[in-house]
Amino acid sequence: MKNMTLSNFKEQLEKVIQKLHLELSANSSNPNIFYLENVKDLRIALLELEESSYFINELNPLKETVIYSLGSDLETLSTNQKDTLEVVLFNLRFRLANLLNLLNGFVLIQSEESINIKLPPIENLKDISKYTNDLHNAISQIVINDDIKGSEKVVSVENGSIWFNVLVGGGGVGLISSVVWAASAVYNFVLKCRISEEHLRTVSIQNDALQHIVDLNEAAIKRVIQTEAEYINSQAFKENEPENIEKIKNSIKTFADIIMKGGEVRPAINAPEDIKELFPSNPALIESKAIKKIENE
Repeated sequence: MKNMTLSNFKEQLEKVIQKLHLELSANSSNPNIFYLENVKDLRIALLELEESSYFINELNPLKETVIYSLGSDLETLSTNQKDTLEVVLFNLRFRLANLLNLLNGFVLIQSEESINIKLPPIENLKDISKYTNDLHNAISQIVINDDIKGSEKVVSVENGSIWFNVLVGGGGVGLISSVVWAASAVYNFVLKCRISEEHLRTVSIQNDALQHIVDLNEAAIKRVIQTEAEYINSQAFKENEPENIEKIKNSIKTFADIIMKGGEVRPAINAPEDIKELFPSNPALIESKAIKKIENE
């Protein structure tokens, strides 16, 4: 839960609180013995809180209990153990609920028609200016038109790592997700090219031969971007306008650069699952939809 935006932290906190309860059943033959079920979910929730380092004092009393033991998903409790756990978890839930109420006053409810963009590491104000200008162009030039009917409006900015929540409209979310997916595929392809080039450098290949490989890779990268842009254009726009393809290519390059430098693009926290699935959760594992479609034709 570290290094999250306030919105993500709030969402994660809500999920954790739901898991902080005891699922108990009595022992029919011994009223002083109870069975604690689904212990693993409770352990996971507590470990997530522990990783945040914000609730160490509240979690310390639990570390001496069966919850932190490496047992099964079912634990046996005495009456005293049960009572102790109930008190400690009640106090923890109370503390977290108060924190959640506080966060509700600061965190805006995100529109499902928005996206979240994390900027790469920033060294100076010039970096912020460059990234925001590039993102403005990458988004506005493809979503603000009669086909997509999108928008480009910054709703909120969160600090720590700099996150922008940008309202792009219903049609804009789908289009941006396609561009980000393509950018992730391009990122992967570029990474493979660079790795192959570095390998060739280690085997002392002649400079002319190495430069030839680099040139071939650059040409291949351009073809991948072109293919991705043409595919997105065919899916998103009614007319096959060369100008649209060029705009999409520029947007793909911008988002690929953002991803390469450590940035991220995610859907709104409260977006429906079918929308969330349109965005790559791990860019390093993304395959090109455009190339896959061509291969299957």
